[in-house]
Amino acid sequence: MADIPSPSLNGFAGAWRSLVIAGRLLVENGLPLLVASVLWWIAAPLIVVSGPATLSLYRLAQQAAAGQRLDLRQIGRSWRGGYRWSSIHTLAWLVVALGIILNARLYSAAVSPMLVFSLALPLLVLWGTIGLYLFPAALHQDSHRFRTSLRGAVIQIAAQPQRTVGVWLAFVTITAVCIAVPVLIFIWPGFLALWVSVLIRSNNPA
Repeated sequence: MADIPSPSLNGFAGAWRSLVIAGRLLVENGLPLLVASVLWWIAAPLIVVSGPATLSLYRLAQQAAAGQRLDLRQIGRSWRGGYRWSSIHTLAWLVVALGIILNARLYSAAVSPMLVFSLALPLLVLWGTIGLYLFPAALHQDSHRFRTSLRGAVIQIAAQPQRTVGVWLAFVTITAVCIAVPVLIFIWPGFLALWVSVLIRSNNPA
């Protein structure tokens, strides 16, 4: 079983070292995470279950990041509870993301589209990164209010700015690989959840 180090995976290189750890854990827990990822792809377009599906994926990833060996029975258990707060988290994140996109389209008609794009793109990247950290941050906290989870996600990002840049670049690399090898798209959600859970756990080893 992969050994999850307790020291933080600091700096730019930490983002890439965490990919290696997540890859080892993915090999050990490939089938459950693959099934959970496929279920996520099925549920994601359905707003009423996209939140619980995301929560299920991160619960499994958190267990794997803690060194537990997953089995298929844990998938069903990972769907129990948390329906309300996970749905609120997902809807709130989507509303803000859509707000950024719609405002960018609106203002691009009135001012320079290049200027709007240069402002909107960093906001979308930042909000997307917050989305990656939102659920695992919530799972490491007693309170599951959206504001509390949002603060936890922002703290994770701000505390490691160099690592966050590494996360952005690694995310683009992972996505490009999945586009180049389309079959990998099926495991993509599970691997992302596992990777971020490893990063979160390195800062919260307890």
